[in-house]
This record gives sequence, structure tokens and C-alpha cells, in this order.
Amino acid sequence: SNTNNESSAPSNELVPKAPTYNDLFNTVVELTERLRKLETTADTQPVRPQTSKSDDIPEASSPLDYRILPDVGTSIWTFTGHESSGRAEDWISSVDGLAQVNQWPL
Repeated sequence: SNTNNESSAPSNELVPKAPTYNDLFNTVVELTERLRKLETTADTQPVRPQTSKSDDIPEASSPLDYRILPDVGTSIWTFTGHESSGRAEDWISSVDGLAQVNQWPL
């Protein structure tokens, strides 16, 4: 005998209920309309003008994007501090260029 007043049938909360064809159809219609509105909104938004300044910070890469990083030990020659001012400027330019290409923060 059952002393806890529990029935052998599962409760309604545990039984999954599949949507009807009409439920699915209405959901598809609703999602299609939402998508159409989003596409229309995206098409009417103004495009950000491109600037030609070379010192602009590039936009961050997507987290799914990947990069092959250079070997800094061979990409940039060793700077000792005893070089001429011209060579020092060249070294700084090469470091800046490598940082910009690889989107390293400065």
C-alpha cells in the first residue's frame, strides 16, 4: 500500500508536451517577421564613415578570429641603446609596425 499519497503516474510537470503543428507554424511566422524587421533596421542604419587617419586604433578582432604571431626574437632586431638616433627611430618604427599589424595594445 502507498502511505505517502503518491500516485504511480508521473506528474504533469515531468511529462514533456510537444508543440502542435499550429504552434510551430505560428512560431515560424513570428520569427520570420522578427528577422525581416531586424534586416530592415540593419539596412536603414547609417554606415560609420571610414577615416583615413593612419593612427586610428583598429577594431578588435572577433574572439573566434585567430592570428599566427611572429617570432619577435627574429622579427625585430635587438636594440642595445648604443645605436645611432636614425637606427633607434628605425627600431621604434619596426616595433610600432609589428604592433599595429598584430593589433597589439600600445
